[in-house]
Amino acid sequence: MATETVNRHSDRRPSAVAIDTEDDLREYEEDRKKILTMKYGAHQMKLIRKRLGVEFWMDDQLKKLYNVQETHAYDCEIDLDKLLDMENDEARRTFLLNALTTVPDDEDLERKKEDFVNQVLEKAATL
Repeated sequence: MATETVNRHSDRRPSAVAIDTEDDLREYEEDRKKILTMKYGAHQMKLIRKRLGVEFWMDDQLKKLYNVQETHAYDCEIDLDKLLDMENDEARRTFLLNALTTVPDDEDLERKKEDFVNQVLEKAATL
């Protein structure tokens, strides 16, 4: 019975790979690349890239709003999934404005917050 179990699972990849030569390494990397690139279809990858683009854009804009350096953090977290799950733009707008309550005061603060919210809503509509 133990033989059946071994044979049934013999086509699985080992969890640790022995790489002895550069050819083995190249072959392993090619196999690994195929596995990773085949995981999602082209359309799904396009959607993932688009969403990542929005998330990176939001991060950059929040750094500007909070006036922090590239390596510093800001006190705001906007859950894009939660935002997208909301019923309408008014609920999204309220959610975003509530998230931005900790933005440091600035002479153009309200305009900057409104601009950010409007742009997020535009980008969210494309996802």
